[in-house]
Amino acid sequence: MKKIAILQLLFLLFTTALSCTDHLPPENPSGHLRVKSITQTHPNDNGVANVTEFYYAAGNQLSYLKSYQTPDSNLAVRARTIYNFDDNLLSSVVRNFSDMKSEKYQFTYNQNRQFNKLDYTSTSDDFYNMTFDYNGNVLKESKRKFSFSSISFEKDIQYNFNGSNLQTASSTTTFTKNVSSVTNSTSSYTYDDKINPFYGNFIIPAPNGPTRPSQGNSTYYTFFGGVDNVLSLSENNILSETTTENYTTTYEYTYNTDGLPLTRVTKQNNGPENSNAVTETLLFDYETY
Repeated sequence: MKKIAILQLLFLLFTTALSCTDHLPPENPSGHLRVKSITQTHPNDNGVANVTEFYYAAGNQLSYLKSYQTPDSNLAVRARTIYNFDDNLLSSVVRNFSDMKSEKYQFTYNQNRQFNKLDYTSTSDDFYNMTFDYNGNVLKESKRKFSFSSISFEKDIQYNFNGSNLQTASSTTTFTKNVSSVTNSTSSYTYDDKINPFYGNFIIPAPNGPTRPSQGNSTYYTFFGGVDNVLSLSENNILSETTTENYTTTYEYTYNTDGLPLTRVTKQNNGPENSNAVTETLLFDYETY
């Protein structure tokens, strides 16, 4: 997902109104369903898939995720993602990888129990700091910063919601290495009328390793939320993102009878040489609770 950065998210994974009820799967019309696993495939993967399994604690809070590759899990790095809570608010997300690497998201909250700060670290030189401001219960702005040696990165994003769905995100990015360059961009979104199973969750990692901003990687892909993903900010499922640079990402779904997505196919249109190309397919599996 290009440039949402996935929003460039922002690192964002907060929801428009954060409270102690966050991080619970949304109710669906016929009863209690929650995500059991997500399977990711890419074009030309020759039968290889990445599986993320979900495990829950009492109260239906996310406890941990297990990520691995099929058909042979030993051919790729495996990961375990642990969710820690304090007073029913998510305090941290820690990912440990089979190659001994790790990463951590640390969350803090304001007096209204709204998520207002994110500290991300992987190595001592690879970290981001993010802050968030609200207009009442609605996310208004986020700021992300990183600096290392002679390099600095700052990104300011202004959010515009229509009801419970993010409509536009306008960003100003300043990158400095000897000299500064400033980039402005706006992303616009459309949605279906179905249930987003991860509305209000801070981060659902994709099966990849830690981000390395010190090596020039200022974007980071997750399934939902995280460093550069706004997909958990909206109540419904995103159908398209269009940027002012004329990049378009579209999402096609199939649904179960409860209106939850069973599959999501992501396509990008970044010009004549990459027109409506499939970049990823996700398969969602659910369980009752």
